[in-house]
Amino acid sequence: MTATQKPQGGVQTADAPRYVAISGLSTFSADILFYARTRQSDYAFWLATQENLSLEILRVTEEVGCSLAYPTQSIQIDDLSESS
Repeated sequence: MTATQKPQGGVQTADAPRYVAISGLSTFSADILFYARTRQSDYAFWLATQENLSLEILRVTEEVGCSLAYPTQSIQIDDLSESS
């Protein structure tokens, strides 16, 4: 799905607000807000739209030679057993 395509069954209206903004800066991220509304109340449609937008962002990011960092967490487990 490209940025100009609409998911099946959705209605996008000219009066519906749409914007993209940097909504915050964290230690390891720039949080970006994508806001758009449709006149579709079906939750499955909303999920598909959200997924398609996320996949399109990843595709465009890779197309221009960039990559996104994903949150990771490392846990160190020490061996607490006594050694003789």
